[in-house]
Amino acid sequence: IIFVTVLNSVLVYAGYNIYKNYTYDDQVVSTQLPEPKVGESTAHLAAEQATQQQESAVTTPATQNSTTATGQLTLGNAVELFQDKLGVKLIVIRSESDLQNYGLAYGDAISASASDDATVLAIISLLYSEWGKYPSGFLSKVGLKKVAIVGKIMNGSYEVAAMPRAEDQDVVYYSSLFGADTYMKRVAHHELDHLIEYNAHGTYYYNDASYKACNSPTFQYSSSGIDAYTGEGINSYSLHPYEGLIDGYSTYGIEEDKAQIYTELFANIGFLNGLTDTDSYLACKKNVYLAFLQSFNPSITEEYLKQLPAVPVLLY
Repeated sequence: IIFVTVLNSVLVYAGYNIYKNYTYDDQVVSTQLPEPKVGESTAHLAAEQATQQQESAVTTPATQNSTTATGQLTLGNAVELFQDKLGVKLIVIRSESDLQNYGLAYGDAISASASDDATVLAIISLLYSEWGKYPSGFLSKVGLKKVAIVGKIMNGSYEVAAMPRAEDQDVVYYSSLFGADTYMKRVAHHELDHLIEYNAHGTYYYNDASYKACNSPTFQYSSSGIDAYTGEGINSYSLHPYEGLIDGYSTYGIEEDKAQIYTELFANIGFLNGLTDTDSYLACKKNVYLAFLQSFNPSITEEYLKQLPAVPVLLY
């Protein structure tokens, strides 16, 4: 996370969109993300809509409009389903006046989304599928109240994919400009964890002694996530560079380290366990953070997490 001052407010920005290239299924994917495959990426919401249609058709077939009756997933349908199932208010910012009306205007830091409905639908479905992995009531328990789909999100001169704003409306912002791919699935978890940490400890940079005790005695975090942008510190693209660290990005600060652990717990615990089998420092962190999450919902166990659909690992 990176702090900058805009209109006398301290905004917290994601530094997790720094990766230049990564390999996925033995292919190199550039920073120019492809347009989302809408037919695939909206499958979760479309399936949920179909289920609701079947349930309602028995008693209220006449109330369905023609668009819903044909099974087409519209942006309005998606927003309603998202809010109904996850209990989180979803806002799609389409104009500067929307930003003002919702109190989400922070100078030039955030812009309205000019993306078409298909792109926004893909992003909503991605968040729906990834956050749908959490136990019922978890999002409310950790304090998430709103998610806003916006256009460009700026951290100074750097464009970022997402931003948590726990201290103001408990909202997480997601840019519609980064597509809806494997990388953004991980961003969905990573940025939510920053909000969870703030709501639990009153700061994004909680000096967690029990967690830090899991580090190797010789390891020290660098100054902050901003080093990932400036090129200072350890290479952020490296995978498992040291014992106790999932990747290079985890080395920039305890807040990023925790967010990466949290991400793997819900995105791909099999990959995480493959590392912890031979890395006692990382195993310690996994256990400490799992216990923290169980304070919100005790059903978040190793067995629960192993049953979740895995997100492919980004290899740097």
